[in-house]
Amino acid sequence: ADGSSRLSSSCIPSFRQAPSAPPVIEPSAMSYALQNKDPNEPAKVAIMVDSAEEWVDVDPWRGPVCIDADGRPSFLTKHHGGALLGIGCFGSNAPWSDMSKTEREVMLHVVAKRNRAVRENWHNLGRQPQRFFYF
Repeated sequence: ADGSSRLSSSCIPSFRQAPSAPPVIEPSAMSYALQNKDPNEPAKVAIMVDSAEEWVDVDPWRGPVCIDADGRPSFLTKHHGGALLGIGCFGSNAPWSDMSKTEREVMLHVVAKRNRAVRENWHNLGRQPQRFFYF
């Protein structure tokens, strides 16, 4: 022997190449509806609800305008425990200006879903009260 230790090919374990994994498809990130809006100006934003747009008016100081069953505009606030409450409720409500970007986005989606449900209820009843436009 020449002193070199050669391993025969039968001693070397063969590593099969793992099958290629299917491509990872990242869910598209929700675009923040207020991204390019002036925070000091009233805005109208489109929120996707069940694959359809729902338009929500946003007051710069009080937040998204929630339409009540009789068509009047109202506002929700976020209680310190995370519950969404009507504006008349007491407690340590977080004002719109103090909410984080995520809290604002969640509130926009909650109001959009609620407004859509109210409008669908009007349609199912065969009537629609006069909407008092906020802006």
